[in-house]
Amino acid sequence: MEANRAPRVFRAIAAIIAVFSIGSLAYWLAVWMVAGRDGFPLDDAFIHLQFARNLFETGDMAFNAGTPSSGCTAPGFAAIVALARNVVPNWMLASFLVTTLASLGTAILVFGAIARWTRDIDVARWAGVVVAVACPTVIQAFSGMEASVYSFLCLAGIFAYGAGGRGMRLLGATILATCIWFRPEFLVGCPLLCVEWLARRANRSEGEVRATLGELAILLAIWISMAALYVGYHYRLDGHFVPTTFAAKAVAHFALRPQWLEGVPAVVRHGAWEYLPLALVVLPIVNMLLMGVGVFTICAPLAFGLEAAMKRLWRVESAAGAGWRLAILMLFGYPLARSLVEPAGTLWYQGQRYFAHLTPLFVLIVFGAWPLTRSLVAGSRWDWRRRSLGSQARRAFAWAVGASALMGAVAVFSVKNINDVQVETANWLREHSDADDLIAANDIGAVGFLSNRRVLDTVGLIEPAITEHFLEGGRLAEYLANQAPRYVVIFPEWYPDFSQMESGLRKRIGFTTSPNLVCGGAELVVFEPQWPIIQATIARTSPARRSVASDGASHAQSLP
Repeated sequence: MEANRAPRVFRAIAAIIAVFSIGSLAYWLAVWMVAGRDGFPLDDAFIHLQFARNLFETGDMAFNAGTPSSGCTAPGFAAIVALARNVVPNWMLASFLVTTLASLGTAILVFGAIARWTRDIDVARWAGVVVAVACPTVIQAFSGMEASVYSFLCLAGIFAYGAGGRGMRLLGATILATCIWFRPEFLVGCPLLCVEWLARRANRSEGEVRATLGELAILLAIWISMAALYVGYHYRLDGHFVPTTFAAKAVAHFALRPQWLEGVPAVVRHGAWEYLPLALVVLPIVNMLLMGVGVFTICAPLAFGLEAAMKRLWRVESAAGAGWRLAILMLFGYPLARSLVEPAGTLWYQGQRYFAHLTPLFVLIVFGAWPLTRSLVAGSRWDWRRRSLGSQARRAFAWAVGASALMGAVAVFSVKNINDVQVETANWLREHSDADDLIAANDIGAVGFLSNRRVLDTVGLIEPAITEHFLEGGRLAEYLANQAPRYVVIFPEWYPDFSQMESGLRKRIGFTTSPNLVCGGAELVVFEPQWPIIQATIARTSPARRSVASDGASHAQSLP
């Protein structure tokens, strides 16, 4: 049997690559049919490209060249894309190279983990194939976002952690720690690793427990060092300990969306202490329920088998047991912790950009329990034990294909939306402005990257001063009047006090798309302000400062 293992492994990997390639081809055929050209499903992808380009050309982590900024939530991703630019001819291909390899690598890692931990290549092959086709693997492979990379690193860390031996566990912990350079919420990995350590020591003798204390100390030192590097890096950039995107998010709110829906930081930032119990208790419960609904939609057959799989894998005593427990803890601990910081709604929100690693973890756990349960769905009224592995796996595969097709359609139309609105706006600005003009915009990605103009960010992602201005009760017009940008590019409904000014504001052009699935407003408008007139209007009508400006960050923009 072992003599035939290598060829079977290669055939399994080839099957995973083939399925991923077919899904990718289908995605791009749909994009070209609907949008007519390539592109990204989110404007935020261009933000990453802008940081990567400036890092590549000047060595600075900056959105506006020459002005270092901590506004990039995923500096690790920008750095990798900058490196990839050395081997491909343009920036979009550099991004796709990184994200495609990471997405495919994640599916192969799921296969590798199950093959190593269970020695069952057939089960492992099916798991890898399901991950390759399930949402969001293909979508994130071409999203231009960091999600596929942190998914790969998360699975690589768990794979190493369950490989056996103290050295491999510490290697796995180190790989997981690097995830904070791609999503800082992965700091939750440290307490999750500590919980796994406690679970592992439960059945050990006193002497064995003392022997593992050194491992725990090293693990904590690794994470503390990585977190210190992360904080120090951002502070060195522009004096902020964490990305400025967090402060911007803490300001954002809808009129009908209370601040506690933005998480604990927003409650603290606004001093809205009456919402703290809701942010600490109600919101996490709602968020976890939404995660459950999301898991069901991605692959309902596997969702029915998740409970039984977790119960069996948690008790595994072999070296692989550490990997299984960490996977289970990450599947639940990460979304729970993130719901306290900045909830992102449903699991499928924006192609699962905040929770991309949950799908491969979900598939890993359910398929990985097969040798113990002999069924992908066990312990419920839909017990599948009498059916073969192939029959059960094909059901899961078929559901995953259908769900991925529906979510992929959303991504395809999102590419059209971004091309119709943000990309066309950027092209217009490039043709109707000078190289040294300043552009104010609420969506800065394509505007900054494609127009190659300096950008003033009205949301505050790379403009921390405007965040403080809003918190002090200031209005957008007051802040912009001091900067005097050539154009102001906004969704008018985001800033009604500014866009409805009766004088001093000329609409040059607006861009729309249909159906609009991802853009933050019906029309992105390019205004050309007459600043002397606006400044005079501000002097006559400026109201007393309020705790938060009514137009200031009235829209909860999705952050990179």
